[in-house]
Parts: sequence; C-alpha cells; structure tokens
Amino acid sequence: MKRDTIHIIDAYENNLKHVSVDIPKYQMTVFTGVSGSGKSSMVLDTIAAQSRRELNDTFPSFVQNYLPKYGRPHVERIENLPAAIVIDQKKPSPNQRSTVGTYTDTYTLLRLLFSRVGKPFVGYSDTFSFNHPQGSCPRCDGIGEITELDVHKLVDFDKCLNDPGVINYVAFEPGQWRWIRYANSGLFDLNKKIRDYSEEELNLFLYSPQIRLKNPPEGWPKTAKYEGLVHRMYRSVLHSEEGKLHRQILDPMTHHGTCPECGGARLNQKVLSCRINGVNIAEAASMPLKELLKWLDEIDAPLAVDIKRTLHARIQALIDIGLDYLALDRGLGTLSGGEAQRCKIAKYMNSPLTDLLYILDEPSVGLHSHDIHRLLRAVKELRDKGNTVLLVEHHREMIRAADHIVDMGPEAGANGGRVLFEGTYEELLQSPTKTGELL
Repeated sequence: MKRDTIHIIDAYENNLKHVSVDIPKYQMTVFTGVSGSGKSSMVLDTIAAQSRRELNDTFPSFVQNYLPKYGRPHVERIENLPAAIVIDQKKPSPNQRSTVGTYTDTYTLLRLLFSRVGKPFVGYSDTFSFNHPQGSCPRCDGIGEITELDVHKLVDFDKCLNDPGVINYVAFEPGQWRWIRYANSGLFDLNKKIRDYSEEELNLFLYSPQIRLKNPPEGWPKTAKYEGLVHRMYRSVLHSEEGKLHRQILDPMTHHGTCPECGGARLNQKVLSCRINGVNIAEAASMPLKELLKWLDEIDAPLAVDIKRTLHARIQALIDIGLDYLALDRGLGTLSGGEAQRCKIAKYMNSPLTDLLYILDEPSVGLHSHDIHRLLRAVKELRDKGNTVLLVEHHREMIRAADHIVDMGPEAGANGGRVLFEGTYEELLQSPTKTGELL
C-alpha cells in the first residue's frame, strides 16, 4: 500500500455517488466543479469529518465529552489519513478580549519583549496583559471601553420603593426577588420617595459596596450581603451574559464609549509607563504591522535578540499573506471572514508541526488578484513544510497553481457527486468537463 497517497474508498455522503478517489500527500490538491457538485461533501463532510472523528477517539472518554462532536461520515474507509486542520472563513467565537495579537500569539511575544527590555521595569510578561489583574485598566477591566449607566433612567426618583416602576429593570417590581433585597434590608423607609432620601441614604441605596448588615432584620438570609443598586447592576447585569439578553431594556439607560482612564489602551498607567525607544506596548500594538516591523528592527538590546527573531517571523507571516494594514490590537470580531481565515493561515505558517492535512474552503473569495498571489505563496509554504493541502476552489489562479486537481459534477445536487477528472492543470484543459472547457 502506498503511504504517500490518501485513499478514499466508496464515499456516499450527501450527494456523492459511492466515489473512490486517491489524493497525493505532501501536495496541493484543488477540488473544482459547479456549486453543489459534491466538493464540500467530499472534502469537509467526509475527509475532514473522518479525520476529526478519529482524532477525538484517541482521547479518554472524559475528555471527549468536552470536544466537538462529529457524525460518522458515509464512507467505507479512508486509508493513510493525516490529522486534519480546517481553515475556513468562520470567525472565531466573538470575545471582546480577543485581538489579532492574542489570536496569533504575537501579543504574547510582544509582552515578553517589553518585560525583558522595557524601561522602567514594571513586571514580568503577565503584567503587560490586559487580561491579567496586574496589567488591566482598573476602570474598564481591560476592555478599553466602558458602559455608563444613567441612574436617573434606571430609578424613578419621584417614587418610593413600594411604588410599581420605581426601578426600571427585570425583577425589581414590588414583591419580586431583586426588590426584596432592598425592601427587606431594614435600611429604607419603603414609603419615602427616593428624591427625599438624605445624602447618606442615597449613597447607601445606590453606591454601597457589598457589606454585611450589622443588625440584619428578621428574615434576612444569614450569608447575604447588601449591595448598592448601581454596583449590583454593573456586576450582575451589565458585565454578565444577562446584560446581552436584556439589551433592549438596558440600551435606553446606558451609553458606551472609550475608557477615559486608559484611552482605550486597556492597560493601567503603570504598564503604559514602560517604553522601548519611546513607545509603550499599547502604542506598539496599535501600529499597522509594517510600521511595527520597522520599530522592532530598530531595537538593539542584547536581551531582545531571540524574541525579536520569533516575533519578526510571526509579523512577517501576517504581512506576507496581505494583512500588513492590520494592527495587533484589532478586535477579532471586527475582521471579515477572509481576514479571519488569513490570520489562521498565518498562525499555522509558524507551526513546527508537519505531516498534517490542511483544508481550506474557498480562501480566494473576495480577494484582489494581488492578494491571491500572496495567499498562494502562503499555501505553498504550508505544503513545502511537509503537509498536504486540500482546497475547495473556483478561482482560475488557484486551480492553475495546484499539483493535483479533482473535478466533480457533472451538475449540482442529485445530478452531481461524481469524479469527472483527476490530474494536472494541463490535463484538465484538455478534458471534456465543464471546468476544463471554461478554463
């Protein structure tokens, strides 16, 4: 049996018509054909699904419970199948704390650089993380943005606690569970209008931190703490998943903006005081990648030599694939699908792992011809490191660059699912298939 070939035997997933096909390893193979011809059914729903399923089976049952579940694809067997990594255009799960730098691990190296050669010394690598208590801005907690609550829209100051609608949020109506915590605290006159509270009462009602009551009234839970309304809203609502569920109620009483303390840098002032050649880490992370590379090359500290080399390679990979205009602090959720896909490719270009199967689903969509050439260089680099690359593609330049081509069809849906051609680009041009004729 040839070990340099992936053998797919009798695949009948979706519209595939009991297809068998051989794919050469360590080469770039492009699957072509009209939309709906079975390309994705073969590459993603059969090959990728089987690889991921087999890989998951190597883990203990306990670990498998936490891994994505993949159904068993309809195929008799696949031989010589490497571990597959699918690089699609789906953006990673939205997270305010995820940036281009954190996703590609480039920011980790930048933090290490500043901890080694930044002046003055303010701490080790974790200190430069906006996701770490030592480094994050205390006002925005490392988000770079704040949500301000308008207390006059939350509370009707012309009403008392016994009045319906005194607090304009879920479960704060008289008798409901959130309202009970204030009504049963014994701290307030329930028939007194909020605007008539003394300054001390108003601060206690709105802004008290969590405290244990000195003389709690009968019925007050033994372990319960009292907390001012505004602090409670920020902690348990605005900064939690609940806030997303009730956005329609919260939006009229909140406004969002850049954190005034850190100016959107996410880090505290101590961290921002540390500089290399006059630049702090937030300023470096906000530079377009081309500028960042120039700044990096000007650092001549002996302690930075090894870090510079690795960081330079990470940044260069992003530049080479056409993302030189991005900055490391760019939020991952703001990227297009194509940009997110190219970030993934750049990340894997620096991986030392080999003999993997990389699967790319239409990576050329939306790209200018100049960027397609950059993408091709990156894909070929993945291949040249000893990996196998499969692409589902329609673009002429991507098809021409393939080492091997599998054309599927002849039509879409029930009239597709067959392999019409296997071979090189030159051979495809001479074939009677629709793809060959169009090329």
